[in-house]
Amino acid sequence: MKRKEILEKIENNVIGNIYRFFYSLMPRKYRDFCENQFKYADIKIPEGIYFGFLILYGIILGSLTFLFVNLMDLSLLLKIVIPLGVFSVFEILFHYIIVMVGDKRAKITEEILPDALKLMSSNIRSGLTPDKALMLSARPEFGPLEIQIRKAAKKSLSGESIGDALKIIPKNINSNVLERTIKLIIDGISRGGDLSDLLDGIAEDISRTRILKREIRAQVMMYSMFIFFASAVGAPILFSVSGYLVGIMAGFGDKVNLEQVPNTGMIKLNIGGLKVSQSFLNTYSIVSIIVTSIFGGILMGTLRGGSEKEGIKYIPVILLIGLIVYFISKLVIGNLFTSITI
Repeated sequence: MKRKEILEKIENNVIGNIYRFFYSLMPRKYRDFCENQFKYADIKIPEGIYFGFLILYGIILGSLTFLFVNLMDLSLLLKIVIPLGVFSVFEILFHYIIVMVGDKRAKITEEILPDALKLMSSNIRSGLTPDKALMLSARPEFGPLEIQIRKAAKKSLSGESIGDALKIIPKNINSNVLERTIKLIIDGISRGGDLSDLLDGIAEDISRTRILKREIRAQVMMYSMFIFFASAVGAPILFSVSGYLVGIMAGFGDKVNLEQVPNTGMIKLNIGGLKVSQSFLNTYSIVSIIVTSIFGGILMGTLRGGSEKEGIKYIPVILLIGLIVYFISKLVIGNLFTSITI
């Protein structure tokens, strides 16, 4: 059975209606976001089917996790946090896939945009009208941009002005560079500028900007490495050391006999046992490492890619390394100080 027939079956049967029902319960802003991301990713299935599937199975997965953790000897906080975490990770992961597909298409478009502009400029210089030059600039090697250029060219050839036709190009591609480029071209046409010179100038500016971004990315590499080391190595080691020291202090506080300390009246000592359990310290450290990994990854993505979304792919790596470093350093510290009894 072909994929199209399978999708039509799902869309028209009871399961498809269930997916759409769960999707319809979501806020309007969320549905607008999903619609835009599907448009940018150029996915043909209805967004209500996909995101309704994610919502329904995310709830099922979170509920099964909740039932499973209730069979374990865990604190009430963990019994609530773990199912919510599983649900959140499931939703974020599959939403992130759609967002990244759209961003990938935008990056491909920005990479080949100068070549497309130069090709259109050379077509105009060869004597073709702008609408025909636009049509001949739609090359298969231009990927997502080729589809949008072809749509704009067809609209222009059907009688619309070249300015109105060009407005179609950035609609299905989530690229600020492409949107600003089209605005510049439309403004140049409306002011009566030489279109071929304008296209060449914009293409040159985009190429220079791309080179400049690469140089900036190379310069901030050191900052990214520092953030990665601090989030994945430094913070877990500090948490393991501090947790061990707090445990030692709690043990000393229980063993100190203040009645044997002479009261001189000069200094009033008020030392009591620290009521902090080791399980609480472990839970606090792990939660702190997770939060540090999330914000560290977002910060790295902002520095390296100029967008918070770029940092999502760094979060699992930082989190995994951070947890491994935490448990290993905790084990090493425990073996080094076995002579200290608590």
